[in-house]
Amino acid sequence: MIKSLRNLLSFASIGLAALAPSIAKAQTYCATNHSYGCYYAMNSFSTSGGTTNISNTSIPCSSSWGPTNPNTMYTSGSHTGLIGSTVNYSVNVNYYWGMYTAIWVDWNADGDFSDAGESVHSMYHYYSYGTSGSFTVPSTANVGPTRMRVMSSMYNSPSPCWSGYDYGNTVDYTFNVTSPCASVPSVTTTAYSKSAVFNWPAVAGSVSYDYRVTQSPNPSSPDVGNGNTSSTTATVAGLTPSTNYYIHLKNKCAVYPSSWASYPFTTSACAPPLPSFSNVDHNSALVLWSSVSIASRYEYIVNTDPSEPDLTATLNSTNASSVKLTGLDPETTYYLHIRSVCGTTTSEWDMASFTTMDECIAPTVNLIPSSPNDMEVTWQPTPTAIAYEYAVNSSATPPSLGTTEYDNSVTVNLPADKKQYYFHIRSKCISIFNSSEWSSMLLREGDPTAVSNVNGDGLLVQAYPNPVNDIVTVQVDGDKAVSGTVTITDVTGKLISATTVTESKTNISMKGLAAGVYMVKYTDGAQSQTFRINKL
Repeated sequence: MIKSLRNLLSFASIGLAALAPSIAKAQTYCATNHSYGCYYAMNSFSTSGGTTNISNTSIPCSSSWGPTNPNTMYTSGSHTGLIGSTVNYSVNVNYYWGMYTAIWVDWNADGDFSDAGESVHSMYHYYSYGTSGSFTVPSTANVGPTRMRVMSSMYNSPSPCWSGYDYGNTVDYTFNVTSPCASVPSVTTTAYSKSAVFNWPAVAGSVSYDYRVTQSPNPSSPDVGNGNTSSTTATVAGLTPSTNYYIHLKNKCAVYPSSWASYPFTTSACAPPLPSFSNVDHNSALVLWSSVSIASRYEYIVNTDPSEPDLTATLNSTNASSVKLTGLDPETTYYLHIRSVCGTTTSEWDMASFTTMDECIAPTVNLIPSSPNDMEVTWQPTPTAIAYEYAVNSSATPPSLGTTEYDNSVTVNLPADKKQYYFHIRSKCISIFNSSEWSSMLLREGDPTAVSNVNGDGLLVQAYPNPVNDIVTVQVDGDKAVSGTVTITDVTGKLISATTVTESKTNISMKGLAAGVYMVKYTDGAQSQTFRINKL
């Protein structure tokens, strides 16, 4: 069952003392080899001064000549000490006439003993069965579990990765570094599919907090997000849905940091959809998004603010995977904020943006006559136009279709029939199927005695808009019969519909037809006209 992302879940801290041996042992350290065995070797080691101490009074080596445990051993014994505290140690060997002993501590927990300050004891003692001493846990030590290595060698001054012909042995122990700085006691996690928000109580004396998110309970494992903050909240993004993670928090006091406190959480399976945009023009856009299998619906808002919607925002809701946006302003950047609703759970918001185009407007026409019947028509380019469409006829009403022109001028030669003629033009933007309104100009006044005959028989038929979404209007003017018929066929000649026309304007539905080219034909028995219509 998917838990509501609105539930704020508090998790108990993972005990670092319990994790210490396993984490320290999991780190990769070099092995050693004392090839002659442990007949002459260290036989006991102990510490004091810590909150827990080591007491290994019998380091095994049962072979008289040859190795039983001469190489690196890892024991469950551990020493726990505060930063700044003193560690007292005692190391004993079974050979009186002289042996080397050495101790290293991996203070920065990086898997080796080669850093400055990590060699805390090294000496050759003779006429003695052992030695004792002390060292201090440095302020730079990494808080948490690390490893301490104790070695004996008969012939050679030890190095932490010694291997060769020698008597001796090596024993590794866990060293838990603790801090007087209190750790973060609890955390409240709000987990989404790809991000999580963490809140924790303020710790007295804190200067700031380090945080890391990993897929392992080990704070030093590779992280997917980290940071430092002086507040008591953090957000980590870039997570994977339905995945187990850990948030690790370290309190940083004025002198020492605390140990890491680790808390598990699981991201939600309710992810936001991935939106995209299509058919963006000056006042509309089509938004599409990928379906989320467990989503019952989607909530969205479109505005000019990139900020995430607040709790008072009015949201739109749909169970579809697309929406047509209308009534937009030209040349404006809009932000779509969208999230999934999965039962009682909501995903985080996803945001995507788009910018509307400049409005597709008709060009302004300039007339340059060379005679009463001959003239050049020019116009200024429209910034968003890819082409223009024009027509010349005797009607002040623009036609449904015209001639495509890619230049910014045409030459017009009118017949010497003394009729009036108009020049109609519109811009084609985005594609040749997206047009501005028509702009019309009178080219020549007609003689009052002349007859305006559009197609030679007094009939003017128009079909608009073109392209068409749902309804095409057929307008019949001039000399026409009492009634006529409008037929719509596809490009194969298949009859789609037939409508009787008795009025000057008739609306015909093309809703439900597939997108493409259709032929609209008007006939009244004596005359006819045919138009090519593009259905969107």
